[in-house]
Amino acid sequence: MADQAVAQHTITLNYSLSHGPDGVTIRVHHVKAHARRENYQAKLDSDRPGDLVRIKGGADTLIMYPMVQAFSLYQLPLETQRRNHLLQPFQNAGAAADALMSYHPSIPRKQSFHQQKVALTHGSKQLLNYLFPASQLLPESGVVTAGYKEKQPLIIHQPGYSAKGFRAVSAQKWRDSLLLQAKGGASPIKTQLAQPKGNDSEKLLELVDELSVQLKPDQLCFEQAAQSTTLKTEWRGPIEGVVSTQNKTKVRTLIWRRIDGKPKAQGN
Repeated sequence: MADQAVAQHTITLNYSLSHGPDGVTIRVHHVKAHARRENYQAKLDSDRPGDLVRIKGGADTLIMYPMVQAFSLYQLPLETQRRNHLLQPFQNAGAAADALMSYHPSIPRKQSFHQQKVALTHGSKQLLNYLFPASQLLPESGVVTAGYKEKQPLIIHQPGYSAKGFRAVSAQKWRDSLLLQAKGGASPIKTQLAQPKGNDSEKLLELVDELSVQLKPDQLCFEQAAQSTTLKTEWRGPIEGVVSTQNKTKVRTLIWRRIDGKPKAQGN
């Protein structure tokens, strides 16, 4: 992260899926985060009202955007429909984007860079992929069987960059489930996202993405999943008053696990 030698964050979400006569509702019941860099550290929990006040105040948003992204989903019911065994993009994702935008400090909240960044990273499809990883890989029919193979486009939007490429997807039988696996790479593409003015800049050089999802074809929810995204970037900016260029490697790992049973009550 910029000129920081060490920067990382660990975020844990607990959320549920429920069926109703009007569709499917997803609700995040609990968020916990531990973020740190050389001159910054935060341990936040949605069970602590003071932590929610801090997040909504906006002081952490520009420093640890992915952490605040997770908190913006807390207790917000996300509505969707099931079609051809697939969950459709959320119908009310705009409410989540509005919540995230409100967690920015007052001046950045009005700047086009931050407005466009929220629209790119907190859109309806992006949120669905974040909470239900199988939606990234399943075909439009929603049905796959062992032996399935396909080459799919890979498009990723994250703060500061967008990338486009392809990944190879395959399915095989694993115990009483199917195991979907995908691996691919992407190159940076130009976006309409205006960059903020500053003394440093960072550009994407290469992206490699791997995703595995275990699921039962007759159920909407996955059993477990894991995704690893590795980014190679070039950072340019001042270090102790001298303009320097550094190559950096960032790794983003997501792990999902299904927990059966009624979700534990969290928060107020």
